[in-house]
Amino acid sequence: MEKSGDLNMTDVLTKQERSYNMSQIKGKDTQPEIKLRKEIFSSGLKGHKIHKKIAGKPDIVFPKQKIAVFIDGCFWHKCPKCYQEPKTNNKFWSEKINANKRRDKKVNTQLKKDGWTILRFWEHEIKVNSSRCVEKIKNAVLSNKLNVIDLFCGAGGMSHGFEKAGFNVLLGIDSNENAIKTFNKNHKFAKGLCKDMTSLSVNEIKQIIRNKRIDVIVGGPPCQGFSMAGKRRPNDPRNSLFREYLRVVKGLKPKLFVMENVRGLLSMKDETGKKVIDIILDEFNKAGYNATVQKVNTADYGVPQKRHRIFIIGIKNSSSINFSFPEQTHSKTGVSKDGKKIRFWNNVKNILIEKEGADKNLFYSEKLINGFKRREENNKKRNIGFGWSFINPDEPSYTISARYWKDGAEALVKYDEETIRMLSSIECALIQSFPKKYKFVGNKKEIYSQIGNAVPPAMAEKIAKNIYEGLKC
Repeated sequence: MEKSGDLNMTDVLTKQERSYNMSQIKGKDTQPEIKLRKEIFSSGLKGHKIHKKIAGKPDIVFPKQKIAVFIDGCFWHKCPKCYQEPKTNNKFWSEKINANKRRDKKVNTQLKKDGWTILRFWEHEIKVNSSRCVEKIKNAVLSNKLNVIDLFCGAGGMSHGFEKAGFNVLLGIDSNENAIKTFNKNHKFAKGLCKDMTSLSVNEIKQIIRNKRIDVIVGGPPCQGFSMAGKRRPNDPRNSLFREYLRVVKGLKPKLFVMENVRGLLSMKDETGKKVIDIILDEFNKAGYNATVQKVNTADYGVPQKRHRIFIIGIKNSSSINFSFPEQTHSKTGVSKDGKKIRFWNNVKNILIEKEGADKNLFYSEKLINGFKRREENNKKRNIGFGWSFINPDEPSYTISARYWKDGAEALVKYDEETIRMLSSIECALIQSFPKKYKFVGNKKEIYSQIGNAVPPAMAEKIAKNIYEGLKC
């Protein structure tokens, strides 16, 4: 029996034979589909899937952006450029192809009604210039996303979480050169700008982002001046950088903003005795935002780290965004604060490197161990600062701070009284919930600092998902 794909054959098949042969023609995972998927993946576009339950069974979908991609065979859908009339059984083929075209039209109508963007490519377009097709898909995906800029972005932890939730991060700004290099290395579609916020105008930002609409502003102004880890200084210039954040929010007028900081901010007062947090909330309220504060322990949201932070979230008064802070998903006991059954905290057991595989430079010397023991006793008597803390592998880690590079005292691995080591930068990044493939730029000190200063991406992603749903409603 001749192959049904030979359109020049004499038609000697029965209706049943032809029906069987038609059913055997490959409709999915064709060479053009495979080629396009590979190039989409290589381009860095994330979120594409094969979803058979969507009307018309698109070849590729981006569910968060509601984009459906179809690859139409040039013969089966009658490409105006490539189609050639078959030499035999014209009536059969004409009916079959016209039925396909009617189905395409019906599918397009249904998907558009359901709010989908439809991209259709001819088979020959994929074969001749697939990169052009990928560029069209990329433009559609990015134009359909909600736009974010990240102030004081550091290594990009907050941005990574928002990207995973479906946002389009346009710009990250930080004054640390290597942090921006890290940001750029891991955010292909965003621009990382190394600049002091105090010298950057709102108009310059608008020019950089080409006057695109900004839906959300995120970021964490440097917080060391607020931190409970050391002596807090009311006049520390780092404490006033939230005003630069505020200035940009006023200028760009996003629908919503997210500002992360240390919990020490809640108890800090200015020189007149007024709480800094009240000043911040009042300033944002004056700017037209309903700003609220949420205290979190990131371990309660799946991060393998007991990191206590606050998030200030402001919603523009003129908007009708339906946002609620994400509910707790994990706890030490497996039960939430309101009595619901949830997951247990994620521990660090599978993150920690085996003793034999750890770099020898991470281990404390005998002299350093003895020095810490003396310091521990003195700190207990004076009730100040950090001593040293040892990680329980069956629990989340203690907080990884920006000063971890110094000695790692806040989160150490202890094998016995004489064998103690710091965490490697890779372990710290994983504890902070960065993916393994995330690449950091800089020397040892800079990399540890970038990791310690970051917002855990997993925490940011949970907040971002709720914001995304609120903005899309």
